[in-house]
Amino acid sequence: MIAVEELTQQLFRMEEAKYKVEQEQHQLNQMEELFIEHTYQKDRLFHEIQETWKFGEMANQSNECVLQLKQQQQLIMSDIAQAREETQSTYQKVEEQIDSIQRQRKKAWEDEMTP
Repeated sequence: MIAVEELTQQLFRMEEAKYKVEQEQHQLNQMEELFIEHTYQKDRLFHEIQETWKFGEMANQSNECVLQLKQQQQLIMSDIAQAREETQSTYQKVEEQIDSIQRQRKKAWEDEMTP
């Protein structure tokens, strides 16, 4: 049977891991917010460009740039969504491990208290 002290140390390490995952989630949210703001500014700029050049070579180039940027934007948002899923999965696994260790620690403590 594992000692209560050892389980407490494991629990502490898992709580630290949980904190790191929470920090990753927070950074990911900030990155997404900044990217969305950047995208909004890009859209405004290209709207102004397209209003200026409605016809001709520059209109075609600006339209092509908009399409390329939208494709890249979709890829980046897909990467962000995938990273969010991975961090959420990691968070859930850490939570499950914490619950398991807490149950083991409670049982070990009860076993130590029982004569």
